[in-house]
Amino acid sequence: AANIRVFYNSGRTERIVLQGRANIELTGEIGETGTRINADAVEMLMNDFGGVKRIDASVDVVVNLAVADKAYQEIRSDSLGIVSIGNRDSFTATFIGSVDYRESDDELTGTGSDERRRMTADRLEASLGSDFGGLNSARFVSNVKFSNGTLDALADEAIYEPASGILSLSMNEEQADKDSPRMIDDRGSLQADSVTIDLNGPSMSAEGGVASVLGSSRDEKRTQDREGLSDNDPRRPGLLSSAGGIFVSSDRFEFDPETSVAIYSAKAPNTARLWQDNTEFRGTRIVLDELTGNLSVEGEARTRTSMVQTNDQTGAVEETISIGEGGSVIYDDVARKATYYEPAQLQGPHTHLKADTIEVQLQDDSKTLEQIVAIGNVSLELENRFVSGSRLVYDDLEGKYDMQGQPVRLVEQTGVEANKECRETAGRSLTFFISAADVSVDGQSETRTSSKSGECELLLAPMSIDSVQ
Repeated sequence: AANIRVFYNSGRTERIVLQGRANIELTGEIGETGTRINADAVEMLMNDFGGVKRIDASVDVVVNLAVADKAYQEIRSDSLGIVSIGNRDSFTATFIGSVDYRESDDELTGTGSDERRRMTADRLEASLGSDFGGLNSARFVSNVKFSNGTLDALADEAIYEPASGILSLSMNEEQADKDSPRMIDDRGSLQADSVTIDLNGPSMSAEGGVASVLGSSRDEKRTQDREGLSDNDPRRPGLLSSAGGIFVSSDRFEFDPETSVAIYSAKAPNTARLWQDNTEFRGTRIVLDELTGNLSVEGEARTRTSMVQTNDQTGAVEETISIGEGGSVIYDDVARKATYYEPAQLQGPHTHLKADTIEVQLQDDSKTLEQIVAIGNVSLELENRFVSGSRLVYDDLEGKYDMQGQPVRLVEQTGVEANKECRETAGRSLTFFISAADVSVDGQSETRTSSKSGECELLLAPMSIDSVQ
């Protein structure tokens, strides 16, 4: 320093004041550099045993902490106060104003290229190890920003544990204007009341008001046949567009980098929700496998999907919206198949299908319907038709319905007045087409000469197996 003054009391050093670009270097491990403090002014208060009781520094403060295993920690701020904790060999440090924390595996050069982690804030409250040897824990307060090259985050408050690599982001209850923590990485962006990140993973979790946008700029480079994807690219379900963002909301979020599985969950009456344009998934738990592109929804699952399929009335191929429900829904991206489990139902513009299990098979583009298979207690409502059985296969290319059962029942409205005049065709198997008037029963093609006629309500009542034997 340009000016050093030492104050004594009863023969012992009581206080040291350094002014004019002061520089202090403390003793480190044998053969190692200790912690360095540099500032325009530094004042040290000593205890009765000649040790440091308090250090205050002001104006352009730079602290280089001595950390084990050759790691480096540097903190810059407008002012600094370090206080010893009782008789223990540990200290608390408070950095105030323009706080800039940098961490590196190598000695920092100031270029930024060697930084492993960086955090800025208005205030930093830290716990230091013995002999000021590195941060044990750190609390960053107000206007917190974090970056490590692959992840960026903003928060009112952050708790960081350098040894474990755990970073916890939260709102600051002491602030009048509270903002939820926000982060962005290769997966997309995430906002919640609190976010916890294991920077060594990085696994992460979030609680309260979770809102996420999945996807990144690399999505735009993808083609529909998935050429050009790298191993690090998260794979999204093919029934969603690769060009736009995917939105998710929930009460809780978890991500495991080892399995590349993201879980979004909610407690009733809330639901987790994943959506993009006209496609939507809802349930108490949504699991997204970012390695395979598979998607599952559990707990009163609800779906809204946009598919290209044949119009049940006109026979024209067009984009339609289907509403699905099930106890759970699983979408297999490689197989391009969505399976709805009991109780399952699927409703289109002119159809309503119910069964124990419904499988929706898509074509190679994952957007065009190929086939629907319904199994167990199957019922199908079409325009002026009702069909029931045990197994239904619908081929969209041919517009053909094949129903099996014991028995299969087809009830059709024949009168002009709705639900007044109907007729029924029954058998063990039944085939009909969207655009044709004929029905094939038990392999025998017949025109509408049904086995029963009468009021629709009576014909729609359950029918025993004996009636078709």
